[in-house]
Amino acid sequence: PEQVRTLLSAIDRTTRLGNRNYLVILMLYDGGFRITELLNVRLQDIDMNLGIVTVVGKGEKHRRIPLSRRTLRELSRYLNRKMAGDHRGRNAYLFAIDDRKKISTNGVQQMLRRLKMQAGFGDMGVSPHTFRHSYATQFITNGGNVYALKELMGHASLQTTLKYVHLGVEHIREQQNKYAPVNNLF
Repeated sequence: PEQVRTLLSAIDRTTRLGNRNYLVILMLYDGGFRITELLNVRLQDIDMNLGIVTVVGKGEKHRRIPLSRRTLRELSRYLNRKMAGDHRGRNAYLFAIDDRKKISTNGVQQMLRRLKMQAGFGDMGVSPHTFRHSYATQFITNGGNVYALKELMGHASLQTTLKYVHLGVEHIREQQNKYAPVNNLF
């Protein structure tokens, strides 16, 4: 989480591009999106009342991803700004270049490389997929249910989901202390 905060703080949010990049990172981290899923989101896929984004994942499977209040607030700000200059309607892509076509995966990767350098992360791996792994790990670390995580990430099997979760020794020790069978034995 600290590294994500550092990356986000390296973004100049006084610009339209900065606001877009900020929201891209928030959504990657908050929803565990695959990059193609996120970049294919159209305005019609967003239900602000329910706080849900519908995406088309692997195998053309649709899934609904709820977003946190913070991300929804930033999304609302972004949409208000975007809609002020865009009259193409709800079929438009959420993240577009000059309001014509969606940004590319490569464009997001380049943006993350630049931010990584600005944040002083050097050789650290920062990619859209890194955020997906971080999302899964933090979801479980924060007490989330692994079965819910499987559905949120759009995985067919729990085994795939478990490959995304990388728990630290501190968290494992805390869980052992909290849930060890011997604790309730005596």
